[in-house]
Amino acid sequence: MIVSSLYVPPASYFVSLLGVSHISVDIDEPFLRKGLQNRCEIVGANGRQTLTIPLQNARSKSTVGEKRISAEVSWQKQHWRAISSGYGKAPFFFHYKEDFEKLYARPFLWLTEFNSCLLNQIFVALRWPMEISIGKSELNCQEAESVRNDTRFIISPYIQVFSDRHGFMENLSVFDLLFNMGPMSLGLFSGAKTRT
Repeated sequence: MIVSSLYVPPASYFVSLLGVSHISVDIDEPFLRKGLQNRCEIVGANGRQTLTIPLQNARSKSTVGEKRISAEVSWQKQHWRAISSGYGKAPFFFHYKEDFEKLYARPFLWLTEFNSCLLNQIFVALRWPMEISIGKSELNCQEAESVRNDTRFIISPYIQVFSDRHGFMENLSVFDLLFNMGPMSLGLFSGAKTRT
């Protein structure tokens, strides 16, 4: 199955992958300036928070595979600080913290490389065997199913950090589900409903 290269995709993205054991990350997909290829949403004390990976030549038209991460800003420290602040009290954060923190400490040149490494670690954390390859979609793009930012699915509400202040917030980064629900996350994907 061909999938988009998204920065810590929303939980709904994973529902489309149930029953799949191999995905190919599409590096030829056009880069969307306001898309989720370099953005994710988490929750913080003040509500929904968008984290954006800075890119070199972000305004130029190109594919996601051609996007280089800008090294001018210490965005990885900022993002990890926001994630730690938002989820530090989540029940499963400390269980997964070390593995994700290592990725945020490591330098990456290419957006698709960073996104794919995070995606791989998410599947490991979920205990979901998944083979990930980075390839060109033009090989079988016409026949292959594809997963982009699929918001057709609704994950059943679960207890989130700060839900006492903001209520349940849907379609956040999968980090929200993973850090709050841990190993039970996979069961929530299976129980997702289709949006009508």
